[in-house]
Amino acid sequence: MVQQSQNRSASGIATEAPTPVLVIGVDAVGRQTIEALFAQIGGAGFVLDRVDDLLGAVDALSTGRHEVALMGEMPGEGLLETARELVPLAKRAPVILLLDEDRPETETEAEAEAEAFKIGVADVLTLNLLSPNGLRRAVFHAINRKRTQDRHREEKDSLIRTLLEAQDTKDRIEQQAAEYVALTEDLAAAKSTLERLNQEKNKFFSIIAHDLRSPFTALLGLTQFMAMSSGKLDPAKMGQYAKSVNDSAKRVFALLQNLLEWARMQMDRAEPRPVDFMLGELVMPTLEVLGPVAAEKGLTLSSRVPADFALRADRDMIQTVIRNLVSNAIKFTPAGGTIGVEAAIADGRARIAVVDSGVGMTEEQRAKLFRMDQHLSTLGTGGEKGTGLGLLMCHDMVARNGGTIGVESEPGKGSRFHFDLPLPEEAG
Repeated sequence: MVQQSQNRSASGIATEAPTPVLVIGVDAVGRQTIEALFAQIGGAGFVLDRVDDLLGAVDALSTGRHEVALMGEMPGEGLLETARELVPLAKRAPVILLLDEDRPETETEAEAEAEAFKIGVADVLTLNLLSPNGLRRAVFHAINRKRTQDRHREEKDSLIRTLLEAQDTKDRIEQQAAEYVALTEDLAAAKSTLERLNQEKNKFFSIIAHDLRSPFTALLGLTQFMAMSSGKLDPAKMGQYAKSVNDSAKRVFALLQNLLEWARMQMDRAEPRPVDFMLGELVMPTLEVLGPVAAEKGLTLSSRVPADFALRADRDMIQTVIRNLVSNAIKFTPAGGTIGVEAAIADGRARIAVVDSGVGMTEEQRAKLFRMDQHLSTLGTGGEKGTGLGLLMCHDMVARNGGTIGVESEPGKGSRFHFDLPLPEEAG
């Protein structure tokens, strides 16, 4: 139980803003000495509370109400052991140990006093040697030192909190920076995609505005002339005009076929439907369809594809690729030339090639192939016109089937267009 007494000044008036002091475990004589000392301090203003047992001391210290605690030895309790238990519980109050009498200092007592300071005791005083001013200085020194320590600890804690907040802010800024970088990259990718789509749109408009209109203009002119001169032209001349009309119609049909196939791919973004199949099943029908066109130029078409050569891809897409590559080879191979389709396994992949003995290409021309942003339209050896759309479509279709396409060519030495595709699953 805490017992309370109030110091008064010499005039008997209570001191203003008294300092709460807790007196622990001091006997009756010691308490009288302490009260007398505080009474002589006069206007300093102290309020003394006292407890006689360990449990009372724990309760009193836990309130954090007292500015300082004076602790003497309690019956049955060692002073140092008691201090070791109570000092950590003192929220605000520094603890001063009080010795009953001045004894010659031994090595053991000196070690005990050093240990007392280690566990956080503010001071060690001898009660019967204390003067009022000495007690006053010791008490206020302990209080001020405790306040300074608490302030430094609070400043340290505040600094740590500030550093943690700064680190948290830094982490958030770095995270935001990473998000901004990712957003910038996404925007750059979107910009690149929009530019590519815009190029494709311009390519289509260019084809429709020029390459598709031109053959129709020729068709309309020829058919109009034939209609107006039907009774004046001899059969041989009429046959020549009819052949021109047929050639123009073929070019328009081939162009429309590629345009529609390309448009379907770009608008629907159709995914390939890969199956295992024999390549020869596509090559021979394609060569048969294009055979008459090649024969008109005196070209020889051949297949050097092994009968059992299989691969895995979208059958319709690969047939379109082969048809375009062979048609392209016919366009740029002069009379008497040869065009062949080859196939082999290389690096665990199916390698297909269309080889011709045509006019070949320069390095600059090769660099423009398969690129939407580059327009490459060269007249064939027979004056054939083209748009370059077929090769772009070949590049797209091969890529969608997990392959790559390339070309080897030199001026005057022909060209070799090759692409690779996966083998059948059981062969892979």
